[in-house]
Amino acid sequence: MENNKLTILIVPIGNYKAWKKVRYKLNDNEVESRTSMKIIQESFKPDKTIFILSDTLIDNIPLNLIKNLDKYDFQKIQELIKNDIINELLKEENIEFDENYFIISFGKGYFINENEQKITIINGDSVDYYYYVLFSLANLFFDCFNNNYKINRDNKIQDIELEVIIDTTHGINYQTILVYKAILELLKIFAFYFKNVYFKVYNSDPFINPNLLKKYSLDIVLNVNLIENVKIIPSFNIFKDNSNKFLRISKDNIGSYIDSENEIQKLLKEKTKIEKVDKKFMDNVYSFVSAFVFGCPLYVIYFIPEPIELYNIIIQVFNNYIQTIDFEIEDNKITITRKLAFTMTFENFIKIYTLTKILSLLGVSKKLEVSLNELENFNFITYKKYFPVEYNKNSKEIYYLKRSISSYEKHHKSFNWIKYSELKSYELNKDSINRIPDERNFFAHSGFEYNSIWIKKINNQIYLKPNDEFLDYIRENILVGNLPSIR
Repeated sequence: MENNKLTILIVPIGNYKAWKKVRYKLNDNEVESRTSMKIIQESFKPDKTIFILSDTLIDNIPLNLIKNLDKYDFQKIQELIKNDIINELLKEENIEFDENYFIISFGKGYFINENEQKITIINGDSVDYYYYVLFSLANLFFDCFNNNYKINRDNKIQDIELEVIIDTTHGINYQTILVYKAILELLKIFAFYFKNVYFKVYNSDPFINPNLLKKYSLDIVLNVNLIENVKIIPSFNIFKDNSNKFLRISKDNIGSYIDSENEIQKLLKEKTKIEKVDKKFMDNVYSFVSAFVFGCPLYVIYFIPEPIELYNIIIQVFNNYIQTIDFEIEDNKITITRKLAFTMTFENFIKIYTLTKILSLLGVSKKLEVSLNELENFNFITYKKYFPVEYNKNSKEIYYLKRSISSYEKHHKSFNWIKYSELKSYELNKDSINRIPDERNFFAHSGFEYNSIWIKKINNQIYLKPNDEFLDYIRENILVGNLPSIR
């Protein structure tokens, strides 16, 4: 471990019971093991290792334990799979692990366990695996950030590097691709918080035809290869959706596993509606995102949601999803059917939650009245390093604002709320014109458009807030209206 670097290893895992002992080689190090993660741990000594699996590994669990379940108990299934891999692989291979750093997500497929003469069938949408991984991975990163001694708690960009390594050797099918996608999406947000962020991908040489080579396996040396090494530049891109729904009927199940149109409508009514998540709520959330993307700091701070509020909504969505899962055991056949699936709106929501958490670590929180010092600080920590256009625009607009205030306060040492347009007219000795903010002017002035904000100075502190008269128009027509749409 290096004090100037936080290293996290992420390992997507398939059917670990099928892995054979071979010799792995990484640089000058060579290790005999059933898994490449051992030599990667020894070589990089990560601060944390995150293991990502699928609930399809229920196929590895003895049937008598599964028969103890009278319904789809996601937490119990996660515990069974986690305990199995710990005892059957990690302890045997002396792999370091933290019991809190496992993700077991929603998988799909048809599996035959010949040892137990057991069949496991899991129906649903493959991409649902991604949504749970995205959310769980974000929270494990935050747990690491909050509990690692290398992280400063000073509301500033960290003066250390974040290095994330993924070992793709043992992932299977769509799961490795979706884990890779989730990591990239998160790292682009975490890059706002760290000095630098690096992403490395390792994969070993293939072990071909293990049955043929069984007796020779320890004579084979598999190189663990670096196949990607990139620096991540911060960015945040989402698409808005006119729908506020986070869940939909699973495409895999329409007409196959749902009994009737009435059941479909009942599911949509009871499980896809989330309390408080209406158009106005989502417009406020999208306004925050739009302000962040387009570099309007006053509206970022005004509209930013509380992370805990978004977190609770996400948990409710997952709970609704799980409650509709059918679980059936017939003789030696286990059938799991997921009637609902997640929407792209939900992916956006998880990413927005992640951004609000990162901004909270930088000391940004919701305020209805925002000091000029807070705006200058936000502009510096968010845009200075990688976004010179936004940074320089905001800096120039704040300079013009200060100049107008300076002109006005020659005769008004303190003043309560006054429109920026009136300050400007006083400075220029012209009549003030009250009109609906223009889109072009709004973005050209980074949200400091003359008719759209109020300003006050109390005890030598300058505060700004949006003009209530035009706030609905700004939210719906300018901020939300200019985000790209999913459809």
